[in-house]
Amino acid sequence: MTSYDRLTNEWRDGGASSYVSQLLADVPRAARLVTVLDGHPLSLSWLGAVHGHAVTPLGVSTFGQTGDVADLYRHYGLDTDAILRACQ
Repeated sequence: MTSYDRLTNEWRDGGASSYVSQLLADVPRAARLVTVLDGHPLSLSWLGAVHGHAVTPLGVSTFGQTGDVADLYRHYGLDTDAILRACQ
């Protein structure tokens, strides 16, 4: 998604008729959502409230590191290995 704030506001205002509600409607309730954001992890953790899914939010909660994208994603737990671990 390109604008999580717009998605959040639409769900808050539209509930069951919102895009995200329709998108997640067929996802089994026992499924765990893993969200990944190059921003604060709680920014997408609300997705579990749409239909009652458990959520593992990944993101950046501290700042100040420098490096290339691959190194930073590894440092902050946003690389492929971290995402696969969260999915287990």
